[in-house]
Formats: sequence, C-alpha cells, structure tokens
Amino acid sequence: MKPIDVKKKLSAAIDEVISNSHDYCVSAKSDFKCSRKLPFKQMMQGIIGMGGVCLANEILDMSEYSLKTASTSAFVQQRSKIKPRAFETVFQSFSNNISCDFTEGMRILVIDGSAMQIATVPNDTDSFLPGTNGQKPYNLLHLNALYDLKHHIYIDAVIQKAKLRNEHKSFIDMVDRSDIKNAPIIADRGYESYNNMAHVQEKGWKFLIPVKDGNHYRYIAASSPFDYLPSKSRKSDALLFYELRFRVVHLRIGDDTFETVLTNLDGQTYPPQKLKELYASRWGIETSFRDLKYTLGMLHFHSKKVMCIQQEIYAHLIMYNFSEMITSHVVIKQKQRKYTYKANFSVAVHMCRLFYHRKITSPVLEAIISRNVIPIRPDRHRIRKNSDKSFKGFLYRIA
Repeated sequence: MKPIDVKKKLSAAIDEVISNSHDYCVSAKSDFKCSRKLPFKQMMQGIIGMGGVCLANEILDMSEYSLKTASTSAFVQQRSKIKPRAFETVFQSFSNNISCDFTEGMRILVIDGSAMQIATVPNDTDSFLPGTNGQKPYNLLHLNALYDLKHHIYIDAVIQKAKLRNEHKSFIDMVDRSDIKNAPIIADRGYESYNNMAHVQEKGWKFLIPVKDGNHYRYIAASSPFDYLPSKSRKSDALLFYELRFRVVHLRIGDDTFETVLTNLDGQTYPPQKLKELYASRWGIETSFRDLKYTLGMLHFHSKKVMCIQQEIYAHLIMYNFSEMITSHVVIKQKQRKYTYKANFSVAVHMCRLFYHRKITSPVLEAIISRNVIPIRPDRHRIRKNSDKSFKGFLYRIA
C-alpha cells in the first residue's frame, strides 16, 4: 500500500467522525458552533498529529506558524469539548480500513496490557492510587490492546482507569466485536479464564494462554462469570453443560524453566516446539509498547485531565498504525552485510508525521526511510532493565 493510500484511509476515518461531530462533543448543542480559530476538524487532525514538543509549539506547528495562532488556553478549552470516543472511533475505523487489504495467510493476534502513570490528580478517584512503602500517591491508566503480529498494527484497544481495571472484560469486548473471521490469539498471564476461552471458541478462533504451574481446575465458582451457562439454577432445572475443548502443554523455555499453556490449536499442526515458537512471537507486542511509549511519546502527555490523556492515547495508536503501514511497504535494499537491515522506526515516525502534516512528499518520505536503517539481530539477548514509571512532566524529547 502506497503512503498516499494509507493517508487517504486515515483521512476517510477522520472525515467520518467530523461529519457526525455532534455525536462526539460533550455538549452537542453548543460546542464548536462558533469556533473559527480552532474548529472541530483542525482539533481532531492536530491532536492525532501531535509530536513530542511542548503544547505551545504543537499549536504553532499545526497552525503553520500563523500570527493568528490560537493561545494554549483556547486550545485546552476546545479539546475539553471533544469526547475521547471521537479518537477511539477514528482508530477503530482506520484499523478496519487498512485491515481490509490483508489477504495473505492467517492473521496472528496477541493481547496484552500496559500501565501508564499520569500526572497526580487526587480528584480523579478511579485512577488515583495511594502510595505504599513511602511511595508518593499517583494516578494510573491501563491499556489493553489487541495487536496483529504479522502486520505490526493495533486492531483494538480498551483504556481503563486503575481502580476500574478488568482485563477479562476488555479481552471479551475486543474478541466479540472483532470482524476477523479466524485467527489464533495469544494472551499473556492475567487473561487466563474459562470464560475468555469460551468466547474465543464461540468466535471460531484458536487460543494460546499461559497458566500457572500446578493450577488444577476442578470447578467454576459461583462468583466467577461464565456467559454460556446460567449464573443461577434451581434443583428442578435441567442440567446444562458447556463443552470447552483444549489441551494442556508443558513447554521447556530454558534449562530449568517451563511454561504451561492451554490451547485448542491442532496437536499435529502445532506440536510443542511449534507452540513454543508461537508463544515466543508474542514478544512483538512488548516491542510495540516500547515504541508507543518512547518513540510515539505515550509516556508524556499535553494535559493532566484523564479525558484529554485518553484522546492522546488513541491518537498515538492511530499514528503508530499510520507509521507502521507506511514503513512496512518501503523497500529496504539489502547489501552484502553481516545482518539484514530494517527501517529505523524512530526516524520513520518523525517522517510520517511530517508527511501527515503535508510538509514532505511521498517520494521524499520513502527515500529518507529507506536510507535510515538499523540491523536486525534475532539472537540478541539483553537483561531487561527496570524503567522509571514516574510521571515525566510536560517537557520532553521524543521522535
């Protein structure tokens, strides 16, 4: 898919929301009725294209450094009129638009979550957490995401506040509303649930879910939800059963390390070694989270309001997919070198943002991406460092 085609699909998704702007305004009767400097369309396009500079410079950039540029105060007031659902709708529509062109083979999906510490706002009780062991209080959001491993794009996402976090519900919501006909889905620990597996089975998908060693299931407690059996029954009611098929596989992932997984993937097609490789591939979503946070800037936001932060999270997901779709179709010439090379995603994101803002042409975009490459080292291992999850403030440098 050419860059211009990707851009057209994103523009179509944005225009669809703009044409129904009243559905996405906090007050449909009054919001954006007399807005001249910062109309709804400019706000949507501007927030989606935000980079890593301070808010004042972002506004100057989106207004092309006009002397009539609106103030930061006016921008903040305008963005507070837009529901996060507007950006969620663009994200889902854009994801569906680009997914329509995926025809080769079966898609492999992975679901995982990532926490994001935001500015401390005690009044937002659903995201506010008191500090423990001398730690200061903080606010936390949790992103649950459905990721396409083959095409390196996000298919769906659910943002939850810390105290409302429910990974099982987000799992079910994303599986049930997906338009994908058939796919294996790989989950991380925390998504282990009979109910989750039943929803995947009803969808016609396959699952690969790790469980704790020595975790022997005998029954489902009455307090545990299961959507395909009644929550309550009388002795006089007929006995109901639900058949859930899976196999338990014990995988060796190290000299003395094992992983137990549940899966309904065919045993002949997916023997233990194949399952091990498939489960290892889920690391792709971890690297995508790293790119989202450090390359796209999802650790640093231009607001303290949770509603505005949710806008930016969906905006980053949109720009991630936009950049990945363009970058993945740029031809990287492989020379006689030790390693195979791929595009430098940090450079690619920066150039894709410029292309989104119409500051460079498609040929220039592709030429610069193809020239800025880094080696692929598939056997490289490094010790995972504990990152600082504290709130970073509003001054930062990212791609």
